[in-house]
Amino acid sequence: MHLRLAVVGLFSLAVGTWAQSGPQPFVIPEIKVRYLCEKTGRYWVSYGKNSKDRHYCWDGTHYSRAEGGVPAFVLDYWAQKEQERGQIRREIDERGGELRAQVAANQARLDADRRAMGLPTHEEIRRNPELARSVRMRPGPTGASPGVESSSRPKAQPVELALFDGLTAGIDRGEVVKRLGEPHGQIGNLGSDGDEESLTYLLAGGGQARLRLKGGKVVTLKLP
Repeated sequence: MHLRLAVVGLFSLAVGTWAQSGPQPFVIPEIKVRYLCEKTGRYWVSYGKNSKDRHYCWDGTHYSRAEGGVPAFVLDYWAQKEQERGQIRREIDERGGELRAQVAANQARLDADRRAMGLPTHEEIRRNPELARSVRMRPGPTGASPGVESSSRPKAQPVELALFDGLTAGIDRGEVVKRLGEPHGQIGNLGSDGDEESLTYLLAGGGQARLRLKGGKVVTLKLP
């Protein structure tokens, strides 16, 4: 559709003289069509899906195989352009393949590191978010006797990014803490009414997630 619209701007039709094929009345007249090109520019068009004849415009001059043929320099010019476009497409495909291979290699290396630490991979967590919850809640050594609070209590574990799926505006603060645990950072009494709160969670893959709450409900969620 876009090409046809472009054709309207590129070519116009001039109707030549009408020549009657005989003296009889109501005989269908013969119509001669002439293609007019813009004074500047090099382009070509073809009409209809099955049309094999291209109409070339070369700085105001019209060429076609049906009307006198197309000069070699015009055909060579467009053959070179087609080769250049093909080369660009091949380079884009090759670069895309290299990037996909690099991403796959990085993910495989990250998964291997997580397995070495006894952690599930991101794909496993995506399929089963409960794995991330069990990892985050896994107790660590405190170095203290039973019943004695230790000042070296381990910090809260970073949160898996998959746990934020489905966490949308309007969810209660209690549901946030139930799903993610206590935040790693918290700022309260924000806003003009003092009923806004900002919660910060460290992510297992690096970076931070920030939730802004108002009236005890999530308003916004920002992920890296």
